[in-house]
Amino acid sequence: MKRVMVIGGPGSGKSTLARRLHAITELPLFHLDQFYWRPGWRKTPREEWERIVTGLTARDEWIMDGGYDSSFHVRMPRADTIIWLDLPRRIAFPRVLKRIAMGFGRVRQDAAPGCPEWLDWEFLRWAWTFQRAHDARYRQALVEYASHANVYMFTGSRGADRFLETLSC
Repeated sequence: MKRVMVIGGPGSGKSTLARRLHAITELPLFHLDQFYWRPGWRKTPREEWERIVTGLTARDEWIMDGGYDSSFHVRMPRADTIIWLDLPRRIAFPRVLKRIAMGFGRVRQDAAPGCPEWLDWEFLRWAWTFQRAHDARYRQALVEYASHANVYMFTGSRGADRFLETLSC
């Protein structure tokens, strides 16, 4: 395990799992939100984003957390391990709300500078519909780009916790 993607929807625990995996493996950790967003929650232009992701994936070792299915064609062929946190909305969405409430006005450690937590109705709508809207896209990308990789899919936190325990032994 040298190049690990941690994917999933908002509130699925991607960043938390990535940090825990980093602590166990000591692989370099990249939170893609820190590279995609610019101050004020402005998106990085597409061509620049692809250059950034290509540069990160060219490294020999990494952990990357973030959905960003628009970059699966770059990341998945390089990943040797893909961890998909596919938590149901009843678990993930309350986590999103809690994250906003607890961190309102502050920048999370895995977020880009100048991007504090705030109440964004468009984001909440996206988070609410994420699983239904992205499930088929994620599955297709795994078939298309990741047949070589070890893929782990977890629908709850316990499975991911057990997976990490096997690594720390």
